[in-house]
Amino acid sequence: MEISFDPIKSEKNVRERGLSFERAKNMANRLPLTDQEGEVRELTEEDFKQAVPFSAIPESLRNKLSALKVRTTAKSRITVRLSQEVVDSFRAMGKSWQSRMDEVLKEWIKTHPLA
Repeated sequence: MEISFDPIKSEKNVRERGLSFERAKNMANRLPLTDQEGEVRELTEEDFKQAVPFSAIPESLRNKLSALKVRTTAKSRITVRLSQEVVDSFRAMGKSWQSRMDEVLKEWIKTHPLA
């Protein structure tokens, strides 16, 4: 994607969205945060440097983001502690390692009924 500087649009973006040309250019060059399956990739130091609190986003954009419907999925977000060996093994499989872990656990449930 090629981005060219337009001073009029730049001024409007800064005024309405608080988004400078330089920041927009940086955003266009970043990797997406999620893959095609919706799994969030591991965040890098650069991702954290670029992050801003929701309150720092211009009000017009906050209103638009707040109006978006949250996508519902069949998965639940939880926190679980696993041995480093397990985590390393699944991460070594590459992208979508969390989905693969979910599949392994579902298979285990099928072969080990709880009741």
